[in-house]
Amino acid sequence: MKILHTYPFIDKVGPALKINDLPKTKYGKWVENWEKQFWADENIIVNSLGFKIYHSNLDTTFALYKPRRDIRHTYNALRVADIYTALHLPWYIDEVDKETEQYLETSNHSSTFSKLYNSDFKPNYPI
Repeated sequence: MKILHTYPFIDKVGPALKINDLPKTKYGKWVENWEKQFWADENIIVNSLGFKIYHSNLDTTFALYKPRRDIRHTYNALRVADIYTALHLPWYIDEVDKETEQYLETSNHSSTFSKLYNSDFKPNYPI
């Protein structure tokens, strides 16, 4: 909560996402290439509590929001690293079972994983 108050231009704060151990698949490489821009040294801030934080948009990821914000949209946000770095588990999926496949094919594609599964990446499954 302190980070939300320290940076008034920020609407929400969430965990950083680990990318240094992603699978070496087409999808894993795509995610790593996209996410590494946020981990660049020039984007990292060390706050007064000693945590590394970086600016990034957040969509539906777990986060703390400023009061009265519409949580359905991507906001100007910060991610907190160090002990708050999280694994984004869909990035580590190496095989899609039938139930997950059916869900991904019929969902509203609000998640990046669902959008990519139904795009050029699908022929590469199981990844």
